[in-house]
Amino acid sequence: MTGLSQLQKLKDAVEKELCENILPYWLTNVVDHQHGGFYGYIDQAGVVKTEAPKGCILHSRILWTFSRAYLQYRDEKYLEMAQRAYHYLLRYFWDTEHEGLYWLVDYQGSPWKEESIYTIKRLEYMGYLNILERQGKRRVFKKRFGSMNLLKDTVMISETKGILNHFQALG
Repeated sequence: MTGLSQLQKLKDAVEKELCENILPYWLTNVVDHQHGGFYGYIDQAGVVKTEAPKGCILHSRILWTFSRAYLQYRDEKYLEMAQRAYHYLLRYFWDTEHEGLYWLVDYQGSPWKEESIYTIKRLEYMGYLNILERQGKRRVFKKRFGSMNLLKDTVMISETKGILNHFQALG
């Protein structure tokens, strides 16, 4: 068997697993029909914790996965799943005050506790900051996000969270 045929065999096996097991599992088990979006927690035995908080990362990954699945297979149920994630993200995770996404919402869609008001946009800032600082490209960061003072003012995270200490070290 050639390397190319081995790769094709692996590709076929992965695609079969995706289409016959993984995507159907998510379509069948994670949709929260009562409160919208998707359940925030399912234990190893498959028991849904209906009142668990819902995460932005989970909803974003469902949006990405099912939008890609729809583009690949043109199956309307994949499009419906992606649209469900998209609309839930916009309706419940979007933080209009800070123009980003809440990290968590409760099972009914309300922002989860005050400490979760840190938005995904702030995490994006931190990710860019870490990567660009390590590459010595601080000016690229400033071009993308403005001055460090603007960023410090935007992030608004207490020193106990550790992020301001990072900013202080940068000067």
